[in-house]
Amino acid sequence: GDVYKRQVSTQSTGKERGNMVKAAQVRMVTLTVTLMATQGVIPIPVSTTPFTSVINLPTLPIDARYVVAAGHDHSGSFAHQLHVAFSSMVSGACVFTGQPFYCAVSYFNQDDAHLEPVGEGSRVPFCDGCPDNTTLPFDHCVKHPGVVDVGSIVDYPRRHCGQNPISISECIDDVDYLRSSRLFLFRGTEDQLYAPGAVENVAALMAQMMADPSTSIKFVDDQPFKNGSIPLKSAGYDGPGECLRHVLDDHIYPGTASPENWFVFDQTEFGDSRDGEVGFQKTGWVYIPKTCAASANNACRLMVRPDKCSPPSVRAPDVDAFAGYAETNLIVILHPCVGGAVDVGMYPNAVDIAAGKMDVYGQLCKDDKTSNCAGYYVQQSGPHMRVMGKMISRLLGTPNPNPHDNPHPDPHPGFGRQWFAPVSYTHLRAHETPEHLVCRLLLEKKKKKIVGDKS
Repeated sequence: GDVYKRQVSTQSTGKERGNMVKAAQVRMVTLTVTLMATQGVIPIPVSTTPFTSVINLPTLPIDARYVVAAGHDHSGSFAHQLHVAFSSMVSGACVFTGQPFYCAVSYFNQDDAHLEPVGEGSRVPFCDGCPDNTTLPFDHCVKHPGVVDVGSIVDYPRRHCGQNPISISECIDDVDYLRSSRLFLFRGTEDQLYAPGAVENVAALMAQMMADPSTSIKFVDDQPFKNGSIPLKSAGYDGPGECLRHVLDDHIYPGTASPENWFVFDQTEFGDSRDGEVGFQKTGWVYIPKTCAASANNACRLMVRPDKCSPPSVRAPDVDAFAGYAETNLIVILHPCVGGAVDVGMYPNAVDIAAGKMDVYGQLCKDDKTSNCAGYYVQQSGPHMRVMGKMISRLLGTPNPNPHDNPHPDPHPGFGRQWFAPVSYTHLRAHETPEHLVCRLLLEKKKKKIVGDKS
């Protein structure tokens, strides 16, 4: 009842596919996918002609430690949002301009000069902290980054869903997962949309939740680009390559994508009937390297790159550049497509969603969730977030995320992605810093007092 009825598309094979598709039009390709079931690994052959048949998104042999997201502008903000909310699954993000998590709907003391009446045309329909009958201007964190207090925003992911343990279902993962995660940020020197300081605020927010932000965060702000798209090597900067080398592995090498490894998959099965139409196309794209389709070992990695696109002919401009790295480095590219229908009766303020953008403004909230609408969009239960979580879970072969029901595992490993072995108490004492020494002595003093009071 919670998923849409699957609709298999039968698109034509006309010229609109472009030159890239012509070589694959007459070929029948057997895609061997791997379903990770509780009884073991089950290979399932699926015969399909690329772009003329629609497949179900398969489960693939992906190492769950290597799941990252990327995007530009609205999808860049969404990649950052996905990274924070699903940090138990998503270990890094590449944000080619974006605003801080939850910032779009957050009122700050210096926002008074920018407030506007809330109404049917408001592109920020819900605001956390605004005076009655007012809201924030669209992109206030992008255009006026000086008003942003990143020290207050961090309290939302840290405390909103409960602490020790997380107590609210489909909310935000424990921020401890972010401690060893990776973040790549980019803002061109000629960017006229994102004011200086806007992307820096993303770095400042994330630095508060990372163990070593000096190595975990890479911020590129010295390249002469405007805010048009993710910069490509042909234009003088290899955005996809630099992104992948930072968030996945510095030994990432360029290669050539194979057109026959692009597949169109059914997106409707990941929708939720409670949400209605929220802008997703009926189909999306997935690039599956040949080895990832046939291997039973968890040797592959996953890049999630959502944006406006339209199978079987149109992908976001930079996605094929990411795919150029996919085959050589065993990276599955999940390219979910928005730009589809939106239920404007249910979401009257969703003008940007209808224009093909991800929800990073809180426009997808129904009247029955008004009390929590300001923060609904950044949580795992938000319409766009829920769909993305289900897609990632399918590819990984894991249940839909529900972090507070699971034992608290170690956060994602650091760069190089090696799991750390346990160390002895003696080792910890030998490497104790002055700050840790003070904390330990205070805790021991408190413990002695408690024991003494009991006796």
